[in-house]
Amino acid sequence: MDWCWWILAGLPFQHLVRIMDCYFHEGIKVLYRVALVIINLFHKECQSNNEWSPDNIKNDIGNALIKFCKKIPVSPSKLLHAAFSIRGLR
Repeated sequence: MDWCWWILAGLPFQHLVRIMDCYFHEGIKVLYRVALVIINLFHKECQSNNEWSPDNIKNDIGNALIKFCKKIPVSPSKLLHAAFSIRGLR
């Protein structure tokens, strides 16, 4: 259940408000979708940014993901758009 803390403790307040609004309307699938998008964004950032290189985060991936969420490079609307673009999630 660590992935839940990426969303609840890591994301900025504006992101959290939008996600929780969707969560109350749609259910738990919203949190799954957002967690998948966070992992995808983190992976892309690791490939392009030296700060997030695998050597720097080798033993502390959980804290690295929370730190990444605090400085997430997308707006709340883009995050939710990417989350709801995932097809076939049941």
